[in-house]
Amino acid sequence: MKLYFLLFLIFTNSFTFAQWTELGGQDALSANQPIYAVCSDTFNNIYTAGDFTNANGKKYVAKWDGISWSELGGINNLNANNSIYVLCTDQMGNVYAAGNFTNDSGKYFVAKWDGSSWDELGGLNSLSANGYISTLCADPNGNIYAAGAFTNTANKNFVAVWNGNNWAELGGFNSLSASDYIWTICSDQLGYIYAAGSFRNSNNDFYVARYNGSDWNEVGPTFLFNTIGGIYSLNSVDSNSIYAAGFFHNTSGNSYVAHWNGTTWNELGGLNGLAANAEILTLCIDSNSNVYSAGRFTDSLISRYVAKWDGTNWSEYGGPIGALLNGSITSICSDLNNTIYAVGEFRNSNFHNYVAVCAGTVGINSIEHSEAVQLFPNPAYDKISISLGERVYPCRIEIYSSTGILVYTEECRSKQIDLSCEKFKSGLYYISIDKDEYSIHKHFSVVEKVN
Repeated sequence: MKLYFLLFLIFTNSFTFAQWTELGGQDALSANQPIYAVCSDTFNNIYTAGDFTNANGKKYVAKWDGISWSELGGINNLNANNSIYVLCTDQMGNVYAAGNFTNDSGKYFVAKWDGSSWDELGGLNSLSANGYISTLCADPNGNIYAAGAFTNTANKNFVAVWNGNNWAELGGFNSLSASDYIWTICSDQLGYIYAAGSFRNSNNDFYVARYNGSDWNEVGPTFLFNTIGGIYSLNSVDSNSIYAAGFFHNTSGNSYVAHWNGTTWNELGGLNGLAANAEILTLCIDSNSNVYSAGRFTDSLISRYVAKWDGTNWSEYGGPIGALLNGSITSICSDLNNTIYAVGEFRNSNFHNYVAVCAGTVGINSIEHSEAVQLFPNPAYDKISISLGERVYPCRIEIYSSTGILVYTEECRSKQIDLSCEKFKSGLYYISIDKDEYSIHKHFSVVEKVN
């Protein structure tokens, strides 16, 4: 009874909530192990990877093209022999993958998909990393950066840069001279590179290092990330707007997102504005400068969720992902349409890991009226019929693809609309039925007819 009452309070006092769904529909990806990375490219394709395997037991990068999931490059083209921890793309649409997998020489490397095949970036043993790669990024000029557990000949961790011709230690030998693992790197719009992890400065504090094109410097004045674990995720807009998160906490014992404003580090949202009760593992920023964070922290119902900072407040975005305590969220990303994707250890009802996508915000009144809208058949292959209750029409209907692209719109003044499926490719679609005082959101699938 207490849980029911709490749920009632949440749904009757919240102004909006958003819908998380499984990208592609239930078991479309059907990952058999946790997912560690998700990213998008300039064409709005979505890529994901982790510990899950194909039918031959090999790790691979999965691609969602708006219609279906596939193994990027085809079966065993990447042929990764261990976990894929990180993915990134460049402005040309190339895809890069790295992690705990090695080449035939036992060296860790960055794999590049150029549209036709997977290859070791730079050629066999060009990077020749002696430890796993935990982080990748691309700068505005197309340079690729990698870091992680690997070290140089002085046993110092470093950021490696691929400039199109060769791999090199960014800044020169021992210029960063990190004393421990580098967990996260990112680039800002000017091409400055930021790095953080479990390495410390001379005061034994964890810190964010910035490479300005010639030197590595600490982003400060010194900010004490009071933790025994380090900084796990970075993101930046420019040199005056950097975000960091990880295993550090404030004086109340809560984890938070730290923001560098060009002068000082502050807790984003003020003391306990986010008040995350466990570690933050991932950050992303959309094109409207909203900041999203996720990880091991939970809401009042002990469910994992994505937190959104809109410039004024932190809020739970999309509601909980999965069931209670259903695994950490390890990576989140935004596509060109500001659709948010999340992956991790969470699983669906068939115990398969999946990519969660937020379909947008739904008004509280849509809960009352959602049953007044019926879609049939669903899935559909010939036509989809939309039946509207008395209080719903007239209204405006918008249909979006699973990647957030508007594919159909209509001002409707009748109780039923019949749409030919010839208008839509096979895949998952979201329908938004908008009235002045509320919106209703539902989804349907279009499939090929089986003869």
